[in-house]
Amino acid sequence: KRLSARSRGIASVTTKATATIVTSRGGANSRKWQRFPHSGENEWSRVTAALVAGGLGVVAASSGNNPAWLDGDTNAAAAAATTPSFTVEVGEPSRSDSARWESVLEKCIPGVVSIKVNATRSFDTSAPGASQATGFVVDAKQGLVLTNRHVVQSGPVLAEALFQNHEEVPLRAVYRDPVHDFGLFQFDPKNLRHLKVPELPLHPELAKVGLDIRVMGNNAGEKLAILSGTLARLDRGAPNYGRNSFNDHNTFYFQAASNTSGGSSGSPVINSDGKVVALNAAGMVGTASSYYLPLDRVKRAVDLIRRGEPVSRGTLQTTFEYRPFNELARVGLPSQVEAAVRARNPGGVGMLCVSSLVPEGPGHRAGLQPGDVLLSMAAPAAAAAAVVGNNANNKGKGGKRLVTLFPDLEEILDDAVGGVVALEVLRGGKLLRIQTLVQDLHAITPASFLEMGESVFHDLSYHQARNHACPVEGQGVYVCQAGYMLREAGVTAGSLILSVDGAATPTLAHLQKALEKLPDGQEVAVRVRHVSNRHQSALTRVRVDRTWFPTQRVERLEVATNKSSKSSSSSSGSSGSLSQASPCQASPSDALSDWAVTPCASPPPLPPPPLPSVSSVSASQTRQTNAAAAAAATTTSSNNGYVRQQQPPPPLSTSTISTMPTASSSLPKTRFPPGANKAEAAVAQSLVQVHFNMPYMIDGTVGSQFSGTGVVVDTAKGLVVVDRNTVPSSLGDVRLSVGSSLEIPGKVEYIHPLHNLAVLSYDPSLLGSGGEGGQVVPLKAATLVSSSSSPKKGAASLLADLENDFVKGGSGAVFKKNAKKENKNGSADGEEARQGNTKTKKYTIVGLQGNKRTGTQLVSKAVTSASVSHGQPVGLSHPPRFQDANLEVLALEGGMQSDGVVVDPQGRVAGLYASFSLQMNSGGRLQNVQAFQAIPAELLSELVEPLARGEQPAFHTLGVEFEYVGLSQVRGMGLDDATIAALEAGLPSSSSSSASSAAASSSSAEAAAPLPPSNTAPEAEGDSQPLPWPPRLLGIKRRWGGYPAQKLLEDGDVVLSVEGRPVHSFRQIEVACAANAAKATKDAAAAAASGAGATTTPPPPKSEVALEVLRGGERVAVRVGTVALGSDETTKVLMWGGAVLQKPPQAVARQRGVDCSGVYVAANHRGSPAGKYGLNPTSRIVEVDGVSTPSLDAFMAATKHKKHGDSVRLKQEDLRGVSTVSALKLDMTYWPTYEVGRCTSPPSWNSGSGGGAGNKYTWRRSLVTPTQKTSHRQLPSSPSSLFSPPPLLLQAPSSAMR
Repeated sequence: KRLSARSRGIASVTTKATATIVTSRGGANSRKWQRFPHSGENEWSRVTAALVAGGLGVVAASSGNNPAWLDGDTNAAAAAATTPSFTVEVGEPSRSDSARWESVLEKCIPGVVSIKVNATRSFDTSAPGASQATGFVVDAKQGLVLTNRHVVQSGPVLAEALFQNHEEVPLRAVYRDPVHDFGLFQFDPKNLRHLKVPELPLHPELAKVGLDIRVMGNNAGEKLAILSGTLARLDRGAPNYGRNSFNDHNTFYFQAASNTSGGSSGSPVINSDGKVVALNAAGMVGTASSYYLPLDRVKRAVDLIRRGEPVSRGTLQTTFEYRPFNELARVGLPSQVEAAVRARNPGGVGMLCVSSLVPEGPGHRAGLQPGDVLLSMAAPAAAAAAVVGNNANNKGKGGKRLVTLFPDLEEILDDAVGGVVALEVLRGGKLLRIQTLVQDLHAITPASFLEMGESVFHDLSYHQARNHACPVEGQGVYVCQAGYMLREAGVTAGSLILSVDGAATPTLAHLQKALEKLPDGQEVAVRVRHVSNRHQSALTRVRVDRTWFPTQRVERLEVATNKSSKSSSSSSGSSGSLSQASPCQASPSDALSDWAVTPCASPPPLPPPPLPSVSSVSASQTRQTNAAAAAAATTTSSNNGYVRQQQPPPPLSTSTISTMPTASSSLPKTRFPPGANKAEAAVAQSLVQVHFNMPYMIDGTVGSQFSGTGVVVDTAKGLVVVDRNTVPSSLGDVRLSVGSSLEIPGKVEYIHPLHNLAVLSYDPSLLGSGGEGGQVVPLKAATLVSSSSSPKKGAASLLADLENDFVKGGSGAVFKKNAKKENKNGSADGEEARQGNTKTKKYTIVGLQGNKRTGTQLVSKAVTSASVSHGQPVGLSHPPRFQDANLEVLALEGGMQSDGVVVDPQGRVAGLYASFSLQMNSGGRLQNVQAFQAIPAELLSELVEPLARGEQPAFHTLGVEFEYVGLSQVRGMGLDDATIAALEAGLPSSSSSSASSAAASSSSAEAAAPLPPSNTAPEAEGDSQPLPWPPRLLGIKRRWGGYPAQKLLEDGDVVLSVEGRPVHSFRQIEVACAANAAKATKDAAAAAASGAGATTTPPPPKSEVALEVLRGGERVAVRVGTVALGSDETTKVLMWGGAVLQKPPQAVARQRGVDCSGVYVAANHRGSPAGKYGLNPTSRIVEVDGVSTPSLDAFMAATKHKKHGDSVRLKQEDLRGVSTVSALKLDMTYWPTYEVGRCTSPPSWNSGSGGGAGNKYTWRRSLVTPTQKTSHRQLPSSPSSLFSPPPLLLQAPSSAMR
């Protein structure tokens, strides 16, 4: 038959007779023929290509030496009549072929399943996360499902199989091949109730070039797709997935243009008889090419597992490649050897040669080298008798065999595990005989890992050693995931831990032993190197963390069908196997997990910090220390459910005190830079570098690691002020770098609810005692420019003073009141301002740069000009996070791109040069950026003074975000000309307070204000303030959700007056809110005093602010209630189903107008149920199983009875208010529930047990154990029920990193 244009239906010739392929080109009268003799099936890949490239043609075969020549259709028909039975027919499938395929597919489809896989942890080359794939049943009685290794994965997974009738059954991983891309799941056939599942038989011998095949699988996540193709190559090399990925090797791959894509991994490749000839594994991106794994070693493994026998896998840690004879000839292959090999293997076109070797592997130690051409292999008689002699299928395999193909190589190695094989290789044309040990592949495949501080450690795997050409054993412990504990130290994934605190850690068992000796919070020296760089290591400091995250050992359980996995627990002591009888979270009823989770041993307690000198220790202090020691003896902490009893230090006696070192010798010392200029010298001893690390992503924060400059404002209380872009939350660990060589812990005291400020504290006793000048480390409190520094101007005029000092010469007109008043030179102040001749002062920005490793450096820059700004425009960040608004700041031109403080000529701090977190739209994409602007010191004083008195600051707000609106814009909204003229004539400065604005208001402006005036005293005569130009008012840009203003005001309203006075600055409204709140509190106190004998409790004070707004061209008077705000921090976090849940942050209400009700999903972890089932960040959970959940407490009450494997129905709302309902299946084995909360009354630095660095407990984490609930069916016991620990108190930075 004539070959079709699509070349479909090409089959291979499997006969010893000579086949002749004849192709034709051109028309019927002008044909040029080409003859391709073929005597084996391996040549057909090139033959098929020739047929496709050459056009139409015919195929004939002859059993003699003279092939039949065909010329034209007549000759072709004649030849067909005389062709032997093995004649190949080429052409389009007939209708009978289509019917045959239809029948075959109908029988095979029920045996194909869609697999949903959830990898719970990073392990080896696998990353956590949910994915979809395909598998098919190879043993219906035992429930064996064959799929790819990269689907089963090397680490712990939870998987489910979805059959074609939509029955879903859980899967358990029973085998994953160490090298090749295949693995096996198993399901319980009893769980499949409505479908009779067929078995798909494996027939690797039927794979031929030109074979018409079908690929059935979950292609592109469509559950079932049937793709057609034709096997084009049987000798393609294994695909390469990247340097750090799992890469198959030492095998051929098949190739066909079936256009498979994601989700089709593990699909069966069947022929027209319904027999599986290959396993779909990969595809090339951007092409239709698909790659299939041959079934030679797959069928062997499946058969062994069926019989319950171990699957032995051998290796030389050597990668071979198949190279054709023409290439081998160029590297020295003798022609007589080529002829002999061709004679022995008529269909072969090449041989195996060494491509690469793993250093210190068996092949490397035996002397193999890249480029060696493999001739033969043989197991010595003793090894052959012990290894293969008892297997009938391997009879006679102990002798020397010609090895030119991968299946022969793998067969010999797998049957000789633990023995010795003899190799004959050609190197440069010379024959060499080499003997080498065959190593067990399972022994160099990690089967356990250590989880600590969100980091994952395990022994180096053979795949990573092969990828990076480094020895497998004894090189250190591989960091598969660099979590919180390692991130701060700069250790990245892919590093090898070489030693901990001077102790070598060649294996995971050594690392676990070294870490178990270290107290929680201990800082130790760790030597590391990256796996890709064998010749360079680094020494860094790592702080041990067992507080924010559990510390546990996770190990793969032995499977009955794979007993050889025992060797992976004893290879060079690398695994340090754990007994299956040991307590673990994976309970016996949890049959879906093939891994056991075991908490690690409790660490020793952290040693007490150094004490002050003898002179500062009194008898009362001795008694207090003894009481603290006794309290420490009863302090317990838990690690994933196991209670740790801390041993008390010995009581202090007189003799003990007398032998203590003095403060000058025991306490650390450090030096401060002298300063390169006057400004640096003034604040050098008042600046510290703040390092803040967050364990969980909450409140929409940009990242988890932050650093910036803080300014010390109180040494007695140890108070430090920093911006919120450095410390965005109180949930985290604070470290303060003091001077050049000292680092101390800190904690978060207060976070400003409205502005970009936060206050930290440190323990002053860590720096010595003795009052002023008695500190070993001479930290000094910075002097803030405040109202006390300028009593005449008042606190609110500070910003105006600063701006006036920075006026640009000749640019930006600045007007002043009382323009007729002359200065000493006889000129009017107003005229001098217009000319820009105001004398400027020199201000300097001073800050700290550097990091922990390189150290900090004091830097400064003189500021040449500045202007008052209302800050960067605040947009809708995603996810919603704190962004400052309603704040006038100083925009310093020529400032630094790092934070610090603004220092005036007298050495006082005039403002905090802060970093502001912003999101900007760049090309349609949101990018996180930061801007640097100065916050006036007035706001710092307002925040710090109550804390210094031991009080908590309270701020009042209307719950509105304002924006500046020009008078030209307001005129178009209907404001009358008289009011505009009055505003132009007497509008106060954008920096003045409400008191200044009262005096500045002109008579016409007062006449335009209908509301009664305030009782605030007018400004003193002669006070001149700079006025902005052009004049402007405040408009309402956005109302915050859940505040009274959301119902009383409207977006676009223009504020004409507050309490009867025109407003022109954000600060004026803040001051008015604070004044009215103070007055309401005072009135309530007076009312309570007058009614002291009343039996009823008086209502809380109600504060309101009178506003006049322009709305729709009309003046509207409205009284808006203020809301008191405390520290803006999240005080409770729930770790549930792998999601981080919290109360909705204020940014959600402020930016999206959403009421702060429900449970906010701050983040979720990859590989968790939350990530798998779509519990998306920024959504709010409003219902659980139909029960409303307005708060975290309500959510915990609704879910407290849920156990491992239970399904939970959740109703979510996104930021737009769109509701969705989803079901989440809990996994308590890998994702138990933890409650992390801040203590309601955290102890002070000087009032707990232990004192100093051991007394910073402000957060605690406790495991939430499910409670019993009556159910209509019996539920399996929860794995978490094994543990019911008391709350775990989380220490601040000195004892925990994350």
